[in-house]
Amino acid sequence: MEEYNSRGEYSSDCSNCFALCCVALQFQKSQDFPFSKKEGVPCKNLRTDFGCAIHNQLKANGFNGCTTYECFGAGQFISVELFNGRDWQTDPVSRKQMFQLLPVVRNIHEIIYHLRSSMAITKNKDTDKACEELIKDLEKIKKDPPAILAGFDIMPYRIISSRIFMEVSAAYRDNKAKYDFEPYGDWSGQNHASRDFSYQNFRGFLFIEMDLKDANLQFCDFLGTDMRNADISGADLRNSIFLTQSQINAAKGNAYTRIPDGLNVPAHWE
Repeated sequence: MEEYNSRGEYSSDCSNCFALCCVALQFQKSQDFPFSKKEGVPCKNLRTDFGCAIHNQLKANGFNGCTTYECFGAGQFISVELFNGRDWQTDPVSRKQMFQLLPVVRNIHEIIYHLRSSMAITKNKDTDKACEELIKDLEKIKKDPPAILAGFDIMPYRIISSRIFMEVSAAYRDNKAKYDFEPYGDWSGQNHASRDFSYQNFRGFLFIEMDLKDANLQFCDFLGTDMRNADISGADLRNSIFLTQSQINAAKGNAYTRIPDGLNVPAHWE
């Protein structure tokens, strides 16, 4: 394994993970996967060195779900920190616990990721303090012994953090949205190319197969927005908030798509 940055990033680092998502998670044959796999069963494409045999051709082979999955750094944290580099192949005792912990730690890391994002844009000291306290609690909890961590209930933290995210979003967008839409809308398949949606709250919206080519999506809130196969070619998403690498990976874009700093242009984009 490569050197692991324990202070590091809340994003996937497959080079420091024992391919936990390729084994622990189940998936069904669909437009996202060409075949079904049960949880705990290694994917057919997983090599013995924990690498993927088709890593550079995932979309071409029908594994859209793999290109969009984001563990927020849970995989490498479990592999390196919690289990000190003991992998599930050579240490069967660790196998069940590692797989159980993947969704638990992922949920913790996802909240921390968004709390840190909130602190980067908020100008409210009370909000900053609330974020810091939650992060401190979650950072401590995730280092509990695996047997204890496996039973952790994330819901109270989701409720508290959700309120913080709503307050941060409202203050950041400052009622500058041109339109007022009902929350959690389903816009799947709709054509809104070249529209100006700046400062809009799209939290929890469904953008599946939506046409957003050349749209202005600056300063929007994308927390939980489903962007699978949404066409954002030429769209401007700069300064948008709560947007993750997973959402960017799920969308279709091109060289003219502008995304927030800190996110990477997917290799499969045109």
